Amino acid sequence: MGFDSVKDAAALLGAFHRRGYNEIDEARNCSPHAPGSSEVRLGQAGAASRFTIHLKVRSLQHGDHEPSNIDLSIEETLDALETSAVETIFVHVLDRRTPFEDTAGAMNNAI
Repeated sequence: MGFDSVKDAAALLGAFHRRGYNEIDEARNCSPHAPGSSEVRLGQAGAASRFTIHLKVRSLQHGDHEPSNIDLSIEETLDALETSAVETIFVHVLDRRTPFEDTAGAMNNAI
């Protein structure tokens, strides 16, 4: 069964919630063939109204953790999730091209 429609995603989230789960760990890289598309489905299904959401910034290419790219990743994620805030924002995969100090500063400024 796929979860490509809003109806299917909402049904999955409903079952997940009824079983007592109340947190979602989301990554900008999900789904691998259409990065960010899972966030759109979660947003359309109203996930942020029932769940605490933790997310990871985009980590697909060198340079993704430059401050402007972190800001863009967070903005796109919040828009897709149809929410103004999440509980936690993680860096998922190390970006070896961007100095860690720059990445850490951008993450700190995102708070």
